[in-house]
Amino acid sequence: MARVLVVHHDPDQADIEVDRLRHEGHEVQQCAGPVAGGPCPVLRGETCWQVEWADVLLYDAWISGDGEQALIDELRALHPDKPVRLLSGGLSPSHHLATRPKHLPAQSW
Repeated sequence: MARVLVVHHDPDQADIEVDRLRHEGHEVQQCAGPVAGGPCPVLRGETCWQVEWADVLLYDAWISGDGEQALIDELRALHPDKPVRLLSGGLSPSHHLATRPKHLPAQSW
């Protein structure tokens, strides 16, 4: 099973996602994001131990506020081979379609 980092601004929603993933057998770390813990190191171009630990990154698309594009860009720059999945609460994230992978492999994590 995969190691998954869940980053979500809503602790209740994060708990639901974490419980679901753990029930499926994954190891899960949870982070409240830069709002709760000060500036996100990823947004400063620095590494984060939780991101380093994870096989898959599951981010709330709203976690960085107006910095959403910067966050995704920095995650991809620091970890180009690490899958990044966005939760958007039914709303479409604004990041560019051109930066999305053309094909997402079957969920193996």
